[in-house]
Amino acid sequence: DRVVFVGQPWRVDIRGLVTEIQKTDAQNTGNLAFGRTIGSILVEGAIEDDTAYDKARIRVTDRTRIFQQEEGERHQVTFDSLKNGKALAKVEVQFTIGPVAESYPIQTTAAEIVILSQSSGGVPPGTDADVTERDKAEIVRLALQWALVDKKIPDYRLYFSEMEDIILSAENIEADVLPQMPGVNLTLLQPEEIQRKADEERDFLYLRFLQLEVSNSEAKVSLDSTWAVAKDSQEMHHAGYARCNAEYHRESGGWEINEPFLCVVP
Repeated sequence: DRVVFVGQPWRVDIRGLVTEIQKTDAQNTGNLAFGRTIGSILVEGAIEDDTAYDKARIRVTDRTRIFQQEEGERHQVTFDSLKNGKALAKVEVQFTIGPVAESYPIQTTAAEIVILSQSSGGVPPGTDADVTERDKAEIVRLALQWALVDKKIPDYRLYFSEMEDIILSAENIEADVLPQMPGVNLTLLQPEEIQRKADEERDFLYLRFLQLEVSNSEAKVSLDSTWAVAKDSQEMHHAGYARCNAEYHRESGGWEINEPFLCVVP
């Protein structure tokens, strides 16, 4: 092994994807001058003009400074902001100052970690396949705001304005993307729960996302207003049905609609 000097303040030591994360309770291990160990990460990238390493196993301590970078600004976060599981974070790391025995991958301690981006689907951040749950949640929020807060979905005043709780089908969406909106109470139900509710109570109108496709640069959404009809229902519903479609594009870190929602009413 040869000894190298890391943690030089004028450069980033490594930039790459976090491919392994281990989290522990704070332990008195390693060089305590740099803090108590709270975990470690394995970072894999490529040697660039301003970096020195392409792979490093990095000790994280309670003294490691950790930041999330968003729209050019850095906000201090905790080690828990690096997600386990399928998420992949792109980070840049500056090591603590001092000599270390170089191995492959190098083993050292982080002085500072900056989370540049983080995906939610096990794919590299910044690709078309990298869509965060926050992106999906924002498209869902924009569509439901148009429909229920701006009251633009067809027959809103005839039906939805009278509802204390509005049922939203869980088709194509997860519970964690459900937004909080002023004056609107949303209940997320699985399709079988919607049918059971209609059978036990009465027919009712509900919403569902027939399409929710979000990439790194664009999104397509189809919001449907339709009836849950009880098995023994004798009602004929001629109003309330609608299918509303829209496309969005990413602009300046946010989402902008291309054209107003186009609704088809049978």
